[in-house]
Amino acid sequence: MARAFSYTRFSRPEQRKGDSLRRQTEAARTYAERNNLLLDESSFRDLGHSAYRGSHAEIGGLSQFLEAIETGYVKAGDYLLIENLDRLSRQSVDEAYELLRRICNKGISVVTLADGKIYDREALSRDFASLLIALCFFARAHDESAVKSDRLVKAWAQKRKEIAAKPMTGKLPGWLRLNDEKKIEVIPDRVEVVQEVFDRYLDGVAPAVIARSLNTAGVECWGLGKQKASKWNTSYIQRILDHESVIGRFTPHKIAYEGIQKKRVPLDPVENYFPAVIDPGIFYRVQEVRKRNKLKRKATSGLSNAFSMLFRCRTCGSYMVRVNKNSKTNWQYLVCGGAKAGYRDEESGFRLCPGGYDAVRYDVLERAFVEAVLAGHFVSESGAALAAVEVEITAKREIRDRNLERITNLTSGIMDGTLKGSTPLMRDMLRPDGTAEHWTVAEEINLLEAGVRGAETAIERLELDQEALKPRTVDLKLEELRRAVARPEIDRQKVNILLLALCNGAELNTATKEMTFRLRHSETPVLAGWGN
Repeated sequence: MARAFSYTRFSRPEQRKGDSLRRQTEAARTYAERNNLLLDESSFRDLGHSAYRGSHAEIGGLSQFLEAIETGYVKAGDYLLIENLDRLSRQSVDEAYELLRRICNKGISVVTLADGKIYDREALSRDFASLLIALCFFARAHDESAVKSDRLVKAWAQKRKEIAAKPMTGKLPGWLRLNDEKKIEVIPDRVEVVQEVFDRYLDGVAPAVIARSLNTAGVECWGLGKQKASKWNTSYIQRILDHESVIGRFTPHKIAYEGIQKKRVPLDPVENYFPAVIDPGIFYRVQEVRKRNKLKRKATSGLSNAFSMLFRCRTCGSYMVRVNKNSKTNWQYLVCGGAKAGYRDEESGFRLCPGGYDAVRYDVLERAFVEAVLAGHFVSESGAALAAVEVEITAKREIRDRNLERITNLTSGIMDGTLKGSTPLMRDMLRPDGTAEHWTVAEEINLLEAGVRGAETAIERLELDQEALKPRTVDLKLEELRRAVARPEIDRQKVNILLLALCNGAELNTATKEMTFRLRHSETPVLAGWGN
């Protein structure tokens, strides 16, 4: 039986909330079933990714499919299922056609699900009609994207021209808002928090301690623009301290491209765009202190931390951080971040970490970890974890399909006149007073649609987990990990990225002198001891 692979793509992130992903996925599954094709479990996706500049074919999901062809995983005689040719590319005609020809010349048949047309090496070589259709389709798709891109550029250019008369965007720092007249105004209680942050920092209080004290006091956390957080954290306090909007300055940007790389290019700053909430003298004094502190940290940062955001303090749950504790030996240590902050409230006696410093030499930990990796203790055994995710995916798909079937039935009833949107329905469950709860057909459809969206979101997340747990994916990451630690100088950044991807969590037990790494793909944790 021939195999088929599906490739789904949409360009705007908001389409993730719509029907695009489900429509493309269901169409691929239906085509495979009707044409006796085995739909491979591998799925290739570029969600919220434009094909106008071709980055999807170089670093996106399509590039993974092209790599699968080169490695032999996708073979001659297999099929690639896409909704339309514009899902494959919206680049210039010659670039888009070259991409299609590159795939077909490997013996792969490309099927456009919207019309059921098949493009293969034979069709592109000898079928003039197929060639003409493909070229016309690519030309139209590129022109559409070019027009949209040009309109967007002109729209933002016009907004920049009118910046003195009205705000460019409704995206504002958390202490500002648009009033009914679309003018920017302050939120007084939040401005007080911003001013407190600056005052306390100049008093010598660290950002981590400022964040902790705001959380302790129960101060609501907000964000810059759409960014929200449940609690204050160090990075957000630092963003407030560095954000020029506090002195009224706004720096607009424009988007520029270098090949497939998109960059935000700053333009001339606009003064007095925002209401100023901090005196410029105070702001620049803070920047001098921030710069001086950064230089100090840079001068003493001998090693990076391969275990960053991995180990937590067993007492307070704060992340373990790397510090220089002995200036003579230049030894590095991992210590509790909460204890390092050293905050203590004199009235309540509250400490960020009552457990104490509990330092462990970094080089000893790293050496033990490298030995464990090279000894083959990190192994691939993802069967049980992968099976559990696949079971959950099946369950979510069943929920989605039941909801869709129910929506179809109710909608059909409305269309043929047997039901109305206001027709009442009865729930199986009762209210606390014993009476039955009623709601309408329209409300039922809304609830079912919400259920479909929730199931789709869960399926998407689970499918990402599924891909990460596949043996070939795990094996590649483990091989990368071995290469990163086997270098003459360990690649700590690469090691950290891989550990965060491979591990559900990790523990550092100073009493037993053991590190425990809980792997996502294995039920058996990896232990690495550092001896006496």
